[in-house]
Amino acid sequence: MGDAEWFIGMKFDWNLSSDGHMECRLSQEAYSNIISEAMGLTDAMVSPRLTPFRSGYPIDAIPPKDMTAVERAPLIAKLRSWCSMLNWLSLGTRLDITAAVSLLPSNQCSPSPGHLDAAKYIGKYVKATAAQGYLSPRGPTRNWKLSSFSLSELKK
Repeated sequence: MGDAEWFIGMKFDWNLSSDGHMECRLSQEAYSNIISEAMGLTDAMVSPRLTPFRSGYPIDAIPPKDMTAVERAPLIAKLRSWCSMLNWLSLGTRLDITAAVSLLPSNQCSPSPGHLDAAKYIGKYVKATAAQGYLSPRGPTRNWKLSSFSLSELKK
């Protein structure tokens, strides 16, 4: 079958050096760009100096806002969608956003505009660092194998 290049939205870049060491870089740059578009950040100004946290604005201390259920419904839908996308990214290759992303879902049932702002801030960071990924440790050449299985196979 050959070397894996794409699997479940992750890109695999393989590098075999002349000294026999192999590296594999996993990234989700395309998915990072999809997240930026979904959040309306396509034309947003970003800086590579960003962090996933806004200094002085802790995510878990964003004040609630009195809103009717009708006013809050679009916020709930957006925050749930954005949390899902950011969570998938953090579980795959972007461990750097995991702490910030883990704080957002606690407010999914009653988000305020501040929670959406916090999610967008993480989205700006993702946009600025879209090419980041995970680089496997170097080591002697091994037969790298990507295996998958389902939960039903474990029950046998």
